[in-house]
Amino acid sequence: MSKEKREELTNRALARGLMVVRILDKAGGCRLADLMRLTGLPKTTLRRLLAVLLDQRFIRRSMGDGRYRANVSWTSHPLQNGMTDLSEFLDIACDVMRDLTARVQWPSDILLRNGNHMQVIESTRSVSPLFVAPGKLEVGVDMIRSAAGPAYLAYCPAKEREEILAGLGIAGALRSRFDGVLAEIRKRGYALRDPDYWGDSVANDRLRAIAMAIPGRQGIAGVINLVWTAGMIDEDMFAARHAEDLRMAVNTISERYCSLVKA
Repeated sequence: MSKEKREELTNRALARGLMVVRILDKAGGCRLADLMRLTGLPKTTLRRLLAVLLDQRFIRRSMGDGRYRANVSWTSHPLQNGMTDLSEFLDIACDVMRDLTARVQWPSDILLRNGNHMQVIESTRSVSPLFVAPGKLEVGVDMIRSAAGPAYLAYCPAKEREEILAGLGIAGALRSRFDGVLAEIRKRGYALRDPDYWGDSVANDRLRAIAMAIPGRQGIAGVINLVWTAGMIDEDMFAARHAEDLRMAVNTISERYCSLVKA
């Protein structure tokens, strides 16, 4: 094969790879069939491109739903929240989440702030031996009634907390009550889900959750939780059994991430 032909093939593969990353950056999570439709590429070609992009960490395949997602973006992504190494953070978090679920059996989610709500980014629900409502990735989670939102608000910088609560219209007597909730979270070390919160679906997902904030180098990097089916075990007993496991996971993610950033 001539040098010119090799260069032509290399350039075509590069262009196709960039096209795939751009589509994932714009569309979010995609299945292989979605990418075949959006790119017009045959399955075998697309699989080869995805393998290279995964190996080079330009994209990732989510543990929670098996969809492909971009690790790089041509636009500022709200989930980055000041982080320039979101993919590295998620790699670390996912490794720790797998270990956590293997140890406690119950599944775990990782959530990041997106404006005035939290957003589920990854989950071990698909690999947990214990069935819970599957949930969805990239879904918004209530900042006040979920476990993740208050866990974030309890430990994020005061200025950031004021901006979020002002944006949500939390003021007056409601603000005073919520400040008491945040104080209780700091005292016991974890947040609980509001019993009346149904999750991201119209029907009640019948889940309970405890959540803890993950410290970053500048504020809170994200939140990790453990979820279980309501009625199987009460909150106090669940926390007595598993809060320390969750705290160890938080510390491990934070230490590995902060060490990575320093490097």
